[in-house]
Amino acid sequence: GAWCCACWRGESRVREKPQGEELTPLASRLARYWLWATLLFLLFLAGVVVAVFWPRQGTEEVPAGLVGDYRTGEVKRFQTLKGQGFYVVRLPEGFLALSAQRVHPLGCTVQWLPNTPSLDNLDTTGAFFEPCLNSAWDRYGAVKAGIGPRPLDYFPLRIGKDGAMVVNTARPLQRSGFDRSQLAVP
Repeated sequence: GAWCCACWRGESRVREKPQGEELTPLASRLARYWLWATLLFLLFLAGVVVAVFWPRQGTEEVPAGLVGDYRTGEVKRFQTLKGQGFYVVRLPEGFLALSAQRVHPLGCTVQWLPNTPSLDNLDTTGAFFEPCLNSAWDRYGAVKAGIGPRPLDYFPLRIGKDGAMVVNTARPLQRSGFDRSQLAVP
């Protein structure tokens, strides 16, 4: 179609636009800005997708005290770097770090009830309880009452030469039951 070149060349005549002619400087600049804005938005969107769906590796280590600070059967609560709770349990065989995160999608937190009758032979009182499913677990994290779908998740725990314990809370590990390989042994 016909168009006026007066706006950018100072001409007043109307002529046919030749094929392959450049855009006006303003139109060209606007096109570049839109291209860069689109590319930046796509890069931002890709970053969000990666941040949400990329598996998190690495360590988020939380100190959990010294081996000598625990007696057999004792349970202590700690917070992860993300604010979620976990428990360190002293078992006769070693130490186990259990997650306080729910094992189902309802969103309840597992609580340690030190004055509740025990569900294991390590002490007369103490059990893990979760009110959403009305479920209870023993100190090994095994389901003992209610409809809890599986044992409590655990975190890797290591003991240094000085007896200091550190729990890697980067990702809780699911399990089908208790196994000695889940323990840290002093």
